[in-house]
Amino acid sequence: MSRSSQHSFSSVLSVNPYKDAYFSGVSSFISESKAPKYSKDQFVISYLNTKEFITAQIAISKNIPDEDLFDAINNKAYDELALDQAVEYQIRYIETFNNLDEDNRYFHIFIVDPLDTTTTFEKVVEKVKYLDVIIPAPLLIKSLYAKEILESSGVHCFIYFQENDAFLTIYSNKDFIYTKSIKYSFFNMHERFCELYGERITFEEFMEFFCNANLKETDSEYKEYFIRLYKELFANVNDILTYAKRAFEIDKFEHVYIGTQIQTETKLHEMIEVELSIHSSEFDFNYEFETGNGVYLDQIHSLMHLYTLIPADERY
Repeated sequence: MSRSSQHSFSSVLSVNPYKDAYFSGVSSFISESKAPKYSKDQFVISYLNTKEFITAQIAISKNIPDEDLFDAINNKAYDELALDQAVEYQIRYIETFNNLDEDNRYFHIFIVDPLDTTTTFEKVVEKVKYLDVIIPAPLLIKSLYAKEILESSGVHCFIYFQENDAFLTIYSNKDFIYTKSIKYSFFNMHERFCELYGERITFEEFMEFFCNANLKETDSEYKEYFIRLYKELFANVNDILTYAKRAFEIDKFEHVYIGTQIQTETKLHEMIEVELSIHSSEFDFNYEFETGNGVYLDQIHSLMHLYTLIPADERY
């Protein structure tokens, strides 16, 4: 049983295991925790980057009783995805109800190698000893609908860039549909920029321009190559959305939300709206959290804190 069903907590600690970053929330105030440690009165939540898990959709006969569902899903996942039989993968699933199949139930499955999880959270466990929730990052978006920060109608695409990962996720009428890791993390973008530019610049110099230069205004020699980089990125996004339309019978995308782990001067949502002709906004929502001193809070941390505020039966 999860500790969340046994105790009430005085604070929430969100964890980014990839940057060893922690933010503590009490009521609506969130602040960085420089020296986190175990407390029985704190609820600890963290996430997995999209590239750290396998996701797929599988069908299970409606004749399978609920008590046998877990075994049926596990067996089918190993068979259909050719998983290594020697590895005891951690497999979790959520059911999708928007299908008209009279014979089968459909499930989104999320598969993690336990060795990878142990490695990812090794430093975290040394400090806080216990994690109440570890959730795939794209499923955190569910809380935006549960708290009515976003309207639930239509098909929405969310794109988010982080230092060592980037993901694209699709929700339809507030339900998860699809997610994919894309090779445009900050590290990936830096490598590709250097290829386009023809010379190697430092990652720090790349990030300085990425954060602080507005492509509409700058005269930098980097401008041309950043524009080419973004056009490649948006073409990749367009290919994924084209695939998703066919695979999930999507008529149209109502909205794209695009953002980054850090603040940027260039408005990526304006650029992608022009490239894809889909109404777009920043991946930046009004969570009604206070951070103090104008601290910018990574959207993933905000989503983790928001996730803990929704009823358990509305979570993934």
